[in-house]
Amino acid sequence: NSYPLPYWIVMATLVVPYVYMWFLGIWAAYELYLYRRKAPGVVYRKSWSLLAIGVGAIIIMQIIVQYIGTLARQLNELSFGWLIILVYIVLVMLAVGYILVARGARILKKIEEV
Repeated sequence: NSYPLPYWIVMATLVVPYVYMWFLGIWAAYELYLYRRKAPGVVYRKSWSLLAIGVGAIIIMQIIVQYIGTLARQLNELSFGWLIILVYIVLVMLAVGYILVARGARILKKIEEV
């Protein structure tokens, strides 16, 4: 037990909010993807696709980051080099998600300015 609290308090204050947040994030990505189908025009569809994929990637990477945080004992056995490689892989994947969201938002902004 990492926390000196009863399990029900940990579940109520940490686990349930995280799972709820992940559910809402994946649901939002799915709704953006569905909206993409109804969007008028190819450029709109492309930008909504980028947003949906970016939001989905960010949420999935956040889930992976949270899971990696629970593997403290196993990660202590890794050499420092492998640990740095793991951290950079996670950071690159998060950056890709944020870049996709930024590109989609920039395209939408340009369309609205016209």
